[in-house]
Parts: sequence; C-alpha cells; structure tokens
Amino acid sequence: MATARAIVDYAISQIGTAENPLGSNKQKYGALLDTLPWYLYKDGSKTWIHKVNGFDWCTQFVDASFITVLGIDEARKILYRPQYNNYGCVVRHAYNYFKAAGRGYTKADHDPAPGDVIYFQNSEGLSHTGIVIEVTDTSVITVEGNTGRGSNYVAKKTYRKTSDYIYGYGCPVYSEPVPTGYPDPPFKVTCLKSGITGRRADHWSSSQYLGTLDKGTYTIIQVSGDFGKLKEVPGWIYLIDDNLVIERSLDGYTVGKKYKVVPSDGLNLRTEPSTKADIIKLMPKGTIVLCRCLKMIDGNTWMQIVDCEGWCAAHYNGDRYVK
Repeated sequence: MATARAIVDYAISQIGTAENPLGSNKQKYGALLDTLPWYLYKDGSKTWIHKVNGFDWCTQFVDASFITVLGIDEARKILYRPQYNNYGCVVRHAYNYFKAAGRGYTKADHDPAPGDVIYFQNSEGLSHTGIVIEVTDTSVITVEGNTGRGSNYVAKKTYRKTSDYIYGYGCPVYSEPVPTGYPDPPFKVTCLKSGITGRRADHWSSSQYLGTLDKGTYTIIQVSGDFGKLKEVPGWIYLIDDNLVIERSLDGYTVGKKYKVVPSDGLNLRTEPSTKADIIKLMPKGTIVLCRCLKMIDGNTWMQIVDCEGWCAAHYNGDRYVK
C-alpha cells in the first residue's frame, strides 16, 4: 500500500549516505537501478537497461526510494513512468511525467505536502530534485541525493516556500498521507511499549541518543517538525512512530482512549476507512477498542484501532457504533 509516511520515513533513514568513492557519483541507488528493468529502453525487438550509476544522481535517489519502499510496479504507477523508454533519470523528464498525468504543479499552484517530489531550477531549467519530508507555514523541508558537502551525500535541506530555486512539485496519489499538524502543546502522548521509541538530545534524528521511552503517558511541551520535546524525562521523540498514540479529539472521540462496541450484532473492522474496504473481522458487542487515529469522511467518523490497525465506523449516518 502506497503511503506517504513510508516514503518519508525511508528518505529520512538515508540521510548521510555517501558516494563511494566520494566524487565518483557512484552510490547504492544507481547500483540498484542498474540491476532493475526501470530505465528500460526498447527499440524494435531490442531491449536494454540504461545504466545510470556514476552520473548525477538526485533523480536516482528519488526513484530508488520509491522502488525500495513500494516495489517496482507500484513505483512505476505512482511516479507515472512508462514501462519502456523511461527518461526519468533526467530531472525535467521526471517532472514532465507528473505534469502529463495532471499531477505536476508549479510552486504558485500547489502547497507542498510530505511525500511530494520537489523540483528545483537554475538559469538553464529544471536542475535538481528531492523528497518533501515536512512542511511549515513558511518552509519546506526535504531530503535530497547528490547534495551536501560537495554534492556527495544524501542530506536534509530547508527552503522558504517562495524560494526562486524551487520550481514546483510532483504529487503522487497516496493511499494514506503523512499526518500533518499536532495539537497545540502541551499535549499527551502514550508510549505503548518500552524500549522501542528513542529519545534524542535535540529535534534531529542525528542528534545525541539518550535512550528509549518506558511504556506510559508523557507530556509534549514543544514541537519542531515531527519531533516533540518531553516534559517528564529529558529529550525529544519522533512523533511519527507506530508505538506512539497522540491525543487528538474529533466528533466526541479522543485518540489514545478506550471505547466499547455497542451494536448487538457487532461491528466490522476493515482494512481502510470505507464500507467498501475488505473486512478484517467482526468485533462482537462489548469489545473494548483503543483509538489510534480518527478521520472524518463525508460527515462520518472513522476510528483506527491500536494493535490490529484496522478501521471501524465510529459515528456513521447519525448512529454511534462505539461509545
């Protein structure tokens, strides 16, 4: 399932990855692509893989990230690439595939979101690309390949949204976007398991590691990007973590709280927040559920359940199915 969260998390995990040797343009993303039918060219009955490792590699980083997370077929679909004669190793062509699909925008026409592919320009046209990992009111934060310290690394960068360097964005259609926005601090966050969620000295994944959180409920007193500063113990935690439940409220329900299934004939738990989604199981009346996430769709409230991560209709067509 193509989720923006998975792409963002992978991009962040790659920060600091370097060319080998430095200055060669050779790196693991191009090496991967050279083994796959991704830049697959065809002329009559002849087909061949266009080798890219050793050349400018910002697009290689983006493409390899999507392939690693989603697989080649889903990556081709979500980046709008053809099976043959995929010229997306060139920045302008990669953007034009989005544009031809109606999913490429200039910065004036689109407010970026995590998981978008960002495109940059210089005096000669489109020149560079990366993956958007975070957005504020005024800034866009990215992870880019072929940049940082002599253009030899994967690095995290921050730009003003209005920067002349930014041309626009390619926007994949994800099955689930990255959650954006948090409650105004202070707010509560519940750690479901001990020893998994890491604490850092600052709001960067590369800052000093202080240890892990114990199971329990904590107070977030400050937010920076997707990191929250803890009140009860020293450190910052990454808030996009499946082991964490952040307190949010919607339609009378609150994330992190327990509720009870009320229909006498039970309640379906589904793979997605839709009555058309596959049924995981039937939850009998009286089943206690812990709310992980809330979404309102077409006036109906859906609740994602901790542990099984399925969705149930909490308040649907005027009836409350969990209370």
